[in-house]
Amino acid sequence: GFGVEDGSLVAPSGGGVAGEVHTIDSAELVRKLADAKKVLIVPGYGMAVARCQQQVSEIANLLRNRNGAVVVFGIHPVAGRLPGHMNVLLAEANVPYDIVLEMEEVNADIATFDLCIVLGANDIVNPTTGSDPSSPIYGMPAIEVWKCRECVVLKRSMATGYSGVENPLFFHENSRMLFGHARDVVDKIRNELADKLPSENVVDQGPSAVLGETGNSAGKDGSSEDAEERVEYPPVGAMVGFVNESIFDDAEAAELERRVAVTPVVTRKLRMLGFDVAFEAGSGQAASFSDEEYELMGATRLKTAEEVYAKADVVLRVAALSNKDVQLSRDGRDLDGVTQVIISTFSVNDEVLELVEELRAKKVTVVNMAAVPRISRAQKLDVLTSMANIAGYRAVVEAFHVLPRISRPSVTASGHLPAASVFVIGTGVAGLSAVATAQSLGARVYASDVRDTTKEQIESMGATFVRIECREISGAGGSGGYAAEISSPEFKRAQMETYAAMVKKVDVVICTAMIPNRRAPMLVTKEMISSCTQVRPMAPHSVIVDLAATAGGNCELT
Repeated sequence: GFGVEDGSLVAPSGGGVAGEVHTIDSAELVRKLADAKKVLIVPGYGMAVARCQQQVSEIANLLRNRNGAVVVFGIHPVAGRLPGHMNVLLAEANVPYDIVLEMEEVNADIATFDLCIVLGANDIVNPTTGSDPSSPIYGMPAIEVWKCRECVVLKRSMATGYSGVENPLFFHENSRMLFGHARDVVDKIRNELADKLPSENVVDQGPSAVLGETGNSAGKDGSSEDAEERVEYPPVGAMVGFVNESIFDDAEAAELERRVAVTPVVTRKLRMLGFDVAFEAGSGQAASFSDEEYELMGATRLKTAEEVYAKADVVLRVAALSNKDVQLSRDGRDLDGVTQVIISTFSVNDEVLELVEELRAKKVTVVNMAAVPRISRAQKLDVLTSMANIAGYRAVVEAFHVLPRISRPSVTASGHLPAASVFVIGTGVAGLSAVATAQSLGARVYASDVRDTTKEQIESMGATFVRIECREISGAGGSGGYAAEISSPEFKRAQMETYAAMVKKVDVVICTAMIPNRRAPMLVTKEMISSCTQVRPMAPHSVIVDLAATAGGNCELT
């Protein structure tokens, strides 16, 4: 990847993809940028590792303000090492939100771009995803940069991406390769572009991105004043239904479920696909979506969950299965083989298995989104990653809401206030999201994981990697992106000593370490926190947020 691999700068890797590689230098790319009226920039993990997002932002500003060009950043949902990784980096570099678009929005207008710049991305721009059924990444969604009028790929070598699959994009007739180290190349492009373009701004602010029908241009969930215009939908087939999760199981429950299975914008997409949509009144209220918003998008409001289950062919749930799903679901034994489908997300245990068996007896099909494998072609179905990403963000926000000090450093008339310090234990999706959020708030961030392979990811986000000094750390990688527990007593001792030293010197500890289908490991003990020990405890008013609580918790006091 761009700014990552060592080795020859221009040598192809010798795989199965054949063709001629066309190379250019920075001066030629600057000329192309100066001539382009509409430019797409696709950032990847290589940009994150090189920490050159600020220079990329400055290039975009030069093109927009001095050249009057339309500049758009295209974000793939899994670019980087966690959902939203690229968005966080671009936000840090003050890239305007309205020119940062999702993959679907960019692909809708991809052929209209004069020039596309690919910055350290590989698999997410690989044409094989849609053209070669034998490829391991076939079916994976990609940003279709090869459809732009011209594409320039900035990489350090011809090495493959994370999947190990050769990328035919590098050999396309309309593709050019610019080889070199990330920061050096981008610095050079920025400086040469600044010299070439007029010294005065030709516009006060570059034009915003022009969105297609799939774009979110204004308002919460992409709604705008134009949303009131009625759309002519295709004839309906099967009905999709969803319920008011906040009162579905227990209207008096202390923990209110605020999420909703379908938003108004998704309702419109379902209707355009030919589905009828029905919802229980008040379903989106806890998430700040009114019933009228759903009706404007073509959904039918029903009074009760019972009506939804009676009419819907597919029921979408946010929460786990419950006895009420069994009670309300249609009995397929009485409907001549016409079955109902319930799509939910749940952990498998004895209680849930009993519910599944009861639903199976009624010929109801149950789809568990938590069982979707973490592979490239299934990434759009990976709801666990999406929720973990939000949980990591929210953990930091909640911690600083409670912590009696601000996150960033500050200089006042009365003196200097240093930045708060945050220690993140476990750097899966939730952990990396917490790292990114704390870093963006100006805190000093430390992170640790039993997998030394995460060091690069942590440091690419500006945090400090805390390594557990022990020789016996092999086998911690696990599978599917998860860590595996290490049983070595020597490693356990080194791990606890490392965490004890960190816990007592930071303001916030975010615990995210979990092992699939196992109890969460105990990593923060009472002795690390309590003032009854000989060792200095965690500082007063410090905060621990334990995201592993549902699996037993990483903290002994959880």
